Amino acid sequence: MCRAFSIAALCVALASAFASCGGASKSASTASASTTSQTGPALGTLGKGAVPIPANAVAQVGSALITRAELSHWMGTLLGGDLYESKRVVAPKGLVSDPENLPRCVATVQRFIAGNASPTPAQIEQKCKQLHTALKNQALTSLIQYHWDLDRNAKLGLRIEPAETQRLFAQIRAKEFPTRRALDAYLARRGWTIEDELFLVKRDLLGAKVLKKIAALGGPKGFERFTSETNEREKSETSCRPGYVVEPCREFTSAPAEPGPNALLGEVSEWKAKARS
Repeated sequence: MCRAFSIAALCVALASAFASCGGASKSASTASASTTSQTGPALGTLGKGAVPIPANAVAQVGSALITRAELSHWMGTLLGGDLYESKRVVAPKGLVSDPENLPRCVATVQRFIAGNASPTPAQIEQKCKQLHTALKNQALTSLIQYHWDLDRNAKLGLRIEPAETQRLFAQIRAKEFPTRRALDAYLARRGWTIEDELFLVKRDLLGAKVLKKIAALGGPKGFERFTSETNEREKSETSCRPGYVVEPCREFTSAPAEPGPNALLGEVSEWKAKARS
């Protein structure tokens, strides 16, 4: 089991219902982060009409702020889920954070691949820079999409009650984790807390409720029309700090392709595997 924390949640549900993802957004999930990561240009000022963003935040989605601490937490959370799901490797602490801490990342990688002298410190530092960018973009895009989904639910007259999230979590736990030890092991392998898991359960519920409502209103064409209309409006209400501009931000224009998190984590995992051989 892996809760979907990404733009992929709605697309995956749509594929199940309509056998097509149509015009859905690009995906990036804890189970699969191999898609190309993108970031906008290093803008010196916020875009025209953008609101000032407080110093402790990296983006503002409508009236909601995404703080640096929140972004840093979910960078590590996504890293833990990605690395374990793709490589069955428990992620070491200290690989990614915001603000970026290259010395700590390099030292963490060196401990992680102990016994393998082939990557130089310069190569490791370059990988750390790429990993920071990829996880930052993935986490911020996912957090923005979460706030978009909150807004979409509200616009459709839908709500997620805390008790509803707890009920679904209880069902998942009863089915997949018969003992507390099994649940603790699942969370520990990914570096997650129960609060993280509950957040992801809520995120899935948000996407599922929107999908069900839109499906009732007009099927695949209704989904595409609703997505196109709401994406444009929500993007106009999403401002991102320079250095944190991702595709859902109003400041985004274009960006060169960057390696995705899974590709980068695969390279680091190979360094570790060679150290063992």
